[in-house]
Amino acid sequence: MKLTEQDITIRNSRSCAGVNGTAWSADVHIRGRKAFSVRQSGTGGEASFTVYDSKLYEAARKYAGEREPYVIDGISVPADLEMFISQMADRKEHEARLKRYCRTETVFRLPGDPEGEYRRLKAKCTAELKHQLLKKYPEAEIVNDRYSGGKNRGGK
Repeated sequence: MKLTEQDITIRNSRSCAGVNGTAWSADVHIRGRKAFSVRQSGTGGEASFTVYDSKLYEAARKYAGEREPYVIDGISVPADLEMFISQMADRKEHEARLKRYCRTETVFRLPGDPEGEYRRLKAKCTAELKHQLLKKYPEAEIVNDRYSGGKNRGGK
C-alpha cells in the first residue's frame, strides 16, 4: 500500500511536560481508519504503539522510514514512524494554539522573523487594526486571515 502524508491524520492528540521532554499521545488514522495509537511518556525512552490494523501500521512505518532525515537544531535525525507522528502532532498542536490566539488577539509575522515565531497584539483583529498594521509593515503576514478566510471578525 502506497501512502502519502495526506492519507495520515492525527486525532485525539494530547501533550504535557514530561520528566525528560514532552509526553504526548495520539490516535493515527490512515484513509479514515484507525490504524494505531502512539504514546510517548516523556521519560527519554521510545514511544509505545498500540496497533489496531497491522497492514496500515506497516504501510505507515514504511512511508515514514523512506522520508528524508529531520534536521533539528542542526542535527540530522533519521526518519522513523515515531518522529514522523511526533512532527505531525506538533504541527497540529501549533495550529490549534495559533487559532486560539487569533480569537482574541491580532497575530502576525514580518519578513525575517524566525520560522515558527509570531508577533501578537493583545487586541482583536479588526479591519482598522489590520489597516494600521499593514500601513506600518506592508509586508506583514496577518495570521488571523488563515482562520477567517481574510475576513475580520467584529469591530470596524
